[in-house]
Amino acid sequence: MRVNFFFLSPSFGFRHAPVSKIIFTLTLIITFILGFLGIPPEPLASTYQGVIHKKQIYRLFTGNLFFITLIDLFVGSGLLYHFRVIERILGTAKFAVLVTFVYTFSILSQLILMLLVPSINLIAPGPISLIFALLIVYTNQLPPTTTIFRGFGLRFNAKSLVWLFCVLLFVRSRKISVIGPLTGIVAGLIYEIELLPLKKLLFPESIQNFCSKCFIPMLGTNQSRQSFFSNANRNRNRNRNRNRNIQVLNNNQLNVNRQLGRTNMNTNRNQNQNHAQNQLLNNNQNNLSSTEEQLLQSIIERSRNEITNSTENISTQTEEFQNNLQELIGMGFDPEKAKDALRKTRNNLTLATNILLSGN
Repeated sequence: MRVNFFFLSPSFGFRHAPVSKIIFTLTLIITFILGFLGIPPEPLASTYQGVIHKKQIYRLFTGNLFFITLIDLFVGSGLLYHFRVIERILGTAKFAVLVTFVYTFSILSQLILMLLVPSINLIAPGPISLIFALLIVYTNQLPPTTTIFRGFGLRFNAKSLVWLFCVLLFVRSRKISVIGPLTGIVAGLIYEIELLPLKKLLFPESIQNFCSKCFIPMLGTNQSRQSFFSNANRNRNRNRNRNRNIQVLNNNQLNVNRQLGRTNMNTNRNQNQNHAQNQLLNNNQNNLSSTEEQLLQSIIERSRNEITNSTENISTQTEEFQNNLQELIGMGFDPEKAKDALRKTRNNLTLATNILLSGN
């Protein structure tokens, strides 16, 4: 029997995962407040009587903010905490788009199903739809290569435990309603198979700035002094600098081509001169062409070196590169191999992890 604690080895806490921290903390606090004050969950949960007959639409929103039992709270909060790795892989800006889409799709689906099926009495409260949507993304994004427990002919990895907890949560939700898990699974599939171009969307900069100035500092994280979507902003600035360097290279090549064109025109005008002048002109033209080709090659090579050096300096000196390097070192990989993998993949944590796991 063999036990591997790699499942617990990555850095703890919600570092680089502020959206996950908001959802986790809000769900925990509201559940404990309702339990401590003895407030029944029915007035806040999504029911046919409340939403359709009484037209209390707010129940569709509040029903996603708390769990109804301690077992559901333990399992659901554990899954939300573990799924913070998805936000680290996708980036906070894309993860926020995913969460917004899942909640919107779940609320609209629940409302339509209540109108079509009046027999639906109560939908299981809690962020269950979000958990099952993140399960689909988690299964597709992370390879099942980490062995946690091995013995008696069985092998369990991180995904096995996550699926086990999700099955437990699904069974408990089934006693009330399976609408929450099913809507979450459908939303996750829509996101992963890209029926909608959601993976290319980012939150508007106005919302980013508002959250970074007014809301994120209350979380008490290390990101409170930075932008809420700092990773996305850094990537956007890096792409702008790279495009600017490529534009400079193209302009240099255009200028050299113009010089060559002008030289050829002058040469054609002087071809009607005597044979000696033509021979001298041809020799000068060959020398000029070789000099111009050397100039062109030197300009192109120098521009490419500047782009490569700037890209390497950005990728190795930024805080994002250091954070990803620490993340891989925390997973147990060799620091030099981890740094080399990040350089090869241009600071892509997912691709670097796959390279290190495959041993390349």
